[in-house]
Amino acid sequence: MSRRPAKVGKRATYPAYKPSGVEWLGDVPEHWEIGNIRRFAAMKTGHTPSRSRPEYWQACTIPWFTLADVWQLRDGRRKYLGDTEERISQLGLDNSAAELLPTSTVVFSRTASIGFCGIMPQPMATSQDFWNWVCGPKLLPEYLLQTFRAMRQEFQAITMGSTHKTIYQPIAAAIKICVPPALEQKAIAAFLDRETARIDALIEKKRRQIELLQEKRSALISSMVTGQVSIIKDPESGRLRTATDEEVRSMNNEQRSMIIVDCSLKQDSGIEWLGKIPKHWKVLPLKRVSRLQTGLTLGKKYENRELVCRPYLRVANVQDGYLDLSMITEVELPAEEVKRYELQRGDVLMTEGGDFDKLGRGYVWDAQIPACLHQNHIFCVRCDARLLHPLYLAWMTSSSHGKAYFTSTAQQTTNLASTNSFKIKAFPTLLPPVGEQEAIIQNISKNTSQIDALISKVEKSAATLREHRSALISAAVTGKIDVRSMNRDQ
Repeated sequence: MSRRPAKVGKRATYPAYKPSGVEWLGDVPEHWEIGNIRRFAAMKTGHTPSRSRPEYWQACTIPWFTLADVWQLRDGRRKYLGDTEERISQLGLDNSAAELLPTSTVVFSRTASIGFCGIMPQPMATSQDFWNWVCGPKLLPEYLLQTFRAMRQEFQAITMGSTHKTIYQPIAAAIKICVPPALEQKAIAAFLDRETARIDALIEKKRRQIELLQEKRSALISSMVTGQVSIIKDPESGRLRTATDEEVRSMNNEQRSMIIVDCSLKQDSGIEWLGKIPKHWKVLPLKRVSRLQTGLTLGKKYENRELVCRPYLRVANVQDGYLDLSMITEVELPAEEVKRYELQRGDVLMTEGGDFDKLGRGYVWDAQIPACLHQNHIFCVRCDARLLHPLYLAWMTSSSHGKAYFTSTAQQTTNLASTNSFKIKAFPTLLPPVGEQEAIIQNISKNTSQIDALISKVEKSAATLREHRSALISAAVTGKIDVRSMNRDQ
């Protein structure tokens, strides 16, 4: 017999424990069973019927769960899987290794989103990307589901492969779990359903708060770079602030001397989605106020030429609003070609393709890596400093104007969009005088930094809730807390 574990918060523990012999389980209640998962559930593999047999994919009526469905349920918190994106035919089921599994089968993703799991709400088949568990009389699906959710880190440790990661069948079958009596499993499942639902509701509130703050941030940027608000300098504090057209028009001559950006007089922009812009602003194609530099195409052969090695940026390095420089690769090329692809401080980086909401989003390069090149799927825009500030261009590409342009001109597929150098060069660029651009940048930076601080605070709070959720699930399914009396108290 092992000593009783310390209480988890104010929650009760079991009277007696024993060593499980499994690191992630630790000591478990003395009367719980421990063993390989296959002692308590039958393991079934999924299968994809041959795509070369059209009859397998005609008159399809059998729900068939695939990784596309995992993408739809990627938050990983739903108990039941719901409906599926695809169906297979009865003929495809009868003439392949695909198997119709019973209601309440626990589905477990062994590849891609490894560790995703859920319960079948109806008889279904799955693709080969899943291990499926049909529970025996000693194991409840709801309890097994929560056990899997407590094992996310353990699943990462047993995942094999480099490019194609998976959990192989012998390893999955050897997973050890602890199994309480059926009534305790029901109590644990009910407790976790109730408590995780409460935590999830709080997380959802945090998510909505972040969403509203991000919308406020986007609206603020868009209003400033499209000339919807004027900017004035407070005479006492010297700080910049925004002002409506009505406020500007009502100012006396002394007050008007404090105006930095006057947007009160308007003209038609000539751009359908934009409407009116300040009368003294210009609209020019981006190619008139910058130079676009294309990137290096990988895989070229340079026979009998002396090569130099240089770091280069890939699409994966350019994220939405920031650069991920945690992994930088290098390329060899002739020294005389380096200048063609080398980045300079102040260059605005834009990717050729990506998600709809990120297409065309610019990021200013600050020479974080000396002598760095860029791949051909990243465009480099080098602004004419006399006419266009790089930060102003970056803010403009992320505004409602930038998104509207790149969305309307993009080549679109199911989930992604792409642009090209001609469309980037044609981007209708709004041009206040450079001094006004600098004032707009200053005001945007001040206001977005305040919003970003709020977003960071809410994100940390949501992360704490998620950690508490995970810890609670782990404590319940490993017996570190005794939830039986908690359910009776409800």
